[in-house]
Amino acid sequence: MDHFSSGNGVQATNSNAEPVKNNAADLCNVKQKQKHSVLCTVTQENMRMRQTIDQTTRKMNQWIRQTQQQTGSFIKLMDTLKASMPNQNNSRHDLGAMIKQMKDRESRWAQERLAFEDMQKRSTTK
Repeated sequence: MDHFSSGNGVQATNSNAEPVKNNAADLCNVKQKQKHSVLCTVTQENMRMRQTIDQTTRKMNQWIRQTQQQTGSFIKLMDTLKASMPNQNNSRHDLGAMIKQMKDRESRWAQERLAFEDMQKRSTTK
């Protein structure tokens, strides 16, 4: 014969002297454990997400800093190139003048060589 708990903490026994389980209390404990398990899982997932967000934020900040440094280096390089443009233009002008001088010299040397060859031909024919 089964007896039920009386509510004063005494657990009833059946005819075989085994404790009778209080289904409502056990079900409540199981639900609490499940809720606790779900809560732990959600908390752990939340922590993983926060760590991932933190790592991603750090990587993004590092990438932004590196990009800013590269941009700064690029700007310095462009400023250097801009500053060297007048020198480069002057160098081009100077180079053009040197090329013209060399062509003039080569032309004069060619004329002198022709004049010398012409003089040699005249002296050998006489």
